[in-house]
Amino acid sequence: MKIFNHFISTSHIGIIFLLSCLLIPFDSFASDDEWIEKTGDVLQIALPVGAGATTLILQDWEGSLQFAKTFAASWATVYGLKVLIGKMRPASENRLSHPSGHTMGAFAGAAFIDTRYGHTFGIPAYALAAFTGWSRVYADKHFFDDVVSGASISMLWTWFFTTPYGGEKKKSDVMVERGKPLWSYNWDFGPALLIRNEIRGPDATGTLFDLNNFDKQDDPTTTSAAMIAVTIKEKHDFWVMINPFEARDQGKFTDPVQFGEELFPADSLIYSAWRLEDLRLGYDYSLMDPKTWEVRVGASIAALWTSIKLNTANDEVYAQVKDFFMLPLARLYLSYHFSEHFELYIDAEGMALSNDRLIDSGIGFNWFINPHWSAWVGYRFYDKDIVTDDLYNRVSYNALVFGVGHTF
Repeated sequence: MKIFNHFISTSHIGIIFLLSCLLIPFDSFASDDEWIEKTGDVLQIALPVGAGATTLILQDWEGSLQFAKTFAASWATVYGLKVLIGKMRPASENRLSHPSGHTMGAFAGAAFIDTRYGHTFGIPAYALAAFTGWSRVYADKHFFDDVVSGASISMLWTWFFTTPYGGEKKKSDVMVERGKPLWSYNWDFGPALLIRNEIRGPDATGTLFDLNNFDKQDDPTTTSAAMIAVTIKEKHDFWVMINPFEARDQGKFTDPVQFGEELFPADSLIYSAWRLEDLRLGYDYSLMDPKTWEVRVGASIAALWTSIKLNTANDEVYAQVKDFFMLPLARLYLSYHFSEHFELYIDAEGMALSNDRLIDSGIGFNWFINPHWSAWVGYRFYDKDIVTDDLYNRVSYNALVFGVGHTF
């Protein structure tokens, strides 16, 4: 995902990082803990209602108008994308999975409370919103990327419409002083076309199979990513990124397959649930003045959680293999600025170490709308080939990405 020199206040970093931590996968793909789902159902209403009620209690009529605009824009964006994208929910209930409406509602309330009235109430509200998003995945109602998009849409619209209570200007209208740390929040999403998803678990005794040969309920599927970055003294960028992939499919094996401790028969309907969470922490250094050409080199560490579940009807045969792996990556970012507002960028991040490889590269156009807002469109290639004792998994995607970045 592309790094931009756009910036948010440090207080938001902890909240968004909390969301990233909650997106680390849990063992269960579908939980029977009904109270978690019900709590998320309540919070997705309570947080925005609480935000709106606060403006009325304080007789903050400007805040009431700002929250109405924020919630209306967030709601229209999320439900418009739901219909446009048509992504199947994890349990195949309908094609309204992406983005998450519950997460949108919770984050619309939390982000408004934090931006308008400060962090004393904003930080707990963000924590409750993050729990709401996590509850949707835990209850098997959404994929992780649905939650990332729902949260990002609400936060971006909040930051667009909302001013601090008693403040004279929007945060986005206040230029950050040169020489101070500069923060950015970037979100992108788009259709990802599966090339391969080869699996063998355990690596030594399992049978190699490819989930690309299954029916594929969503192909291309929709995925998303979020990044927080800080630029220090214009040349040094530190960043964290969450990039989830997930798919549910069904199909048949032409030959028996050994997976986990079970043997899956040929010509029987098999249900698959595959999940990859890619969480990265990185650093970039700027080699050139970005006025015309911009060159950055850097490194990152990728923490990769993979979980794969196969089962037959009624779980007569069931197996799940989980794996965690960390891989250092090298980075190169190159861009050419056609003007003050437009650039062509190429970025590449990857590493190959013996049997392990990760490549994440892209090319695209970025539009710097103003010093605080940017938007981009591009192509991205993602290829992960990791071998451990527990699991071999090579997955490759071609993706078309659309993104928004914002300054505070």
